[in-house]
Amino acid sequence: MRELSLMKSVKVLFLSSALVLAGCGEELQVNDDAQEAAINTGTPFAFVARDLTSEQDVSKLREQRKEPAAYLPGSRLVVRSAISSDASDTEILSTVFNGAYDVKDLSVSSDGRYLLFTAHGGSDVHTWNLFEYDFEEKTVKRIFEEDDVANAGHDVSPTYTNDDKIVFSSNRGTGSEFVLYTVSRDGEDLKALLETESARSAPIGHQVEARNLKDGTLIFKGQSATQQNVHSIQPNGEQLKSLYQDVNNLTDTDLQKVEITHLMQGNDGRLMAILKNKENPLLGGTLVQLLGTKAGDNSSPAGRTVSNSVYGKVHFKAVGSDELFTDNVTAKQGYVSAFWPYRDGTNRALVSWSSCMQQRSGRYVPCSDGENPEGVEPRYGIWVLDANNNTRMPVLQGKANRIYTEVALAYPNMGENLKFDDELPEVPDTIDPTDPTDPTDPTDP
Repeated sequence: MRELSLMKSVKVLFLSSALVLAGCGEELQVNDDAQEAAINTGTPFAFVARDLTSEQDVSKLREQRKEPAAYLPGSRLVVRSAISSDASDTEILSTVFNGAYDVKDLSVSSDGRYLLFTAHGGSDVHTWNLFEYDFEEKTVKRIFEEDDVANAGHDVSPTYTNDDKIVFSSNRGTGSEFVLYTVSRDGEDLKALLETESARSAPIGHQVEARNLKDGTLIFKGQSATQQNVHSIQPNGEQLKSLYQDVNNLTDTDLQKVEITHLMQGNDGRLMAILKNKENPLLGGTLVQLLGTKAGDNSSPAGRTVSNSVYGKVHFKAVGSDELFTDNVTAKQGYVSAFWPYRDGTNRALVSWSSCMQQRSGRYVPCSDGENPEGVEPRYGIWVLDANNNTRMPVLQGKANRIYTEVALAYPNMGENLKFDDELPEVPDTIDPTDPTDPTDPTDP
């Protein structure tokens, strides 16, 4: 665990006697005055919900992150009509699949109208297929209409480009290796984004997550057996770069313990993500912002090698908290499993958040920081986080053993372009304590 002094502690307020938020540690304030300012009731949003009935379910969901083709039935894709506790819900895939299905990788077009995602219906011949939902018309369509085209491989991690195309990761044509492809929204003009085999395989690894930044740059994550690599590329396949080369407040040991998930751009242009321990039983972590200095002139040379970077170095800054956890321990601030920034000129975001309550002597009590997480059960709800006012307001109340793996807001991207920080917070060097019996200690008599 590493501590970052980012915000002042705030008091815990209670929305009502029925909404008891004890045990949330340095809880974000919740009050009635925040409601009108924090919610636009006319904006729908989508979420993926899953009920975890056993430790085996948790283990399977954790393992699914390592293999993009893994199918784990039981998730539900729901569109809620408004960011309000009394809005209506529609499970939009209930008429598409007859029975259980799996769904992931939500992405929203820059105008906020369309929702892009991948889903798996579970039959023997079915693969992960790309779908699009129209928030205005309330209709679902599959990107590739023909079955033989749709099922030519597992298509995952889709994102829209600024010119109304789709970039996604697929093993079509390779059988095992996942690489980036582009296609139009009507399923035409399918082609590999990176043309050569060496350029495709070397930087990407076996899992790719693509996200589109405000300026059109694609950010994607490739995960090999030993490390996570984050890269940027233009939608035409040019200017392939690593996102960063160095992290100034996490050690190599820290980075081996954690996953960097849900990487996307926030309102102010800076990148945001969830930093979570790989073994965390609640499947959540800390919402963070990436501060970073801009690297020098580093256009990729011919052959698309990844020897250059976008950032000179980055600093992970916790959002709405004083703590940044890398170990598999309890966190009294709770855990975030998914988020989506408003990008409307404010610092608001939808977050799936669970408090940290631990069972002791037959009753649940608030967690302390840094303890064994045994006995902690997830109770995720969906909240509006307003980082400027340090408030959190409930939209969907938490339910025992339920997790929201994704949320996506049907709102245009009004945020800024990627922003860099000339000065990063200083992190003191770690100095090991000197053994008083060490004869090399000059103060030792």
